[in-house]
Amino acid sequence: MKYNGFDVPGNAIDNLIDNLGISIADACELWLADNGKMVNEEQEKANKQAEKAPRRYEQGANPRKKVKKERKVDINKGCLLKIIKNALENDENCTNFVQNNEVTLDFSAFGDDFTIKLTKHRKKK
Repeated sequence: MKYNGFDVPGNAIDNLIDNLGISIADACELWLADNGKMVNEEQEKANKQAEKAPRRYEQGANPRKKVKKERKVDINKGCLLKIIKNALENDENCTNFVQNNEVTLDFSAFGDDFTIKLTKHRKKK
């Protein structure tokens, strides 16, 4: 469909007419303005006002509930760190073992402090 020298898709115009209940001319102008083919002064004015206006954040009437997340303990990680700890204890250079949780193991060796952190990777989909 041709309108003011522009090609306007008929199905888009029909959709605008059905959804908004506007005339064919208004639907064509709206489509041209939305797709940057034609300048709509009202729309440009509204856009400039919207850019200047600060964002308003409103707090709801009900306070936000705090969500308590349970910490998931992975027993397999703890077992693996115990195996590593037992292997390192056999070496006389490794001392001062501290297992903080099932994830990390701290120890001293060769005059320096070390931490082993065990990470379990998710299965690939």
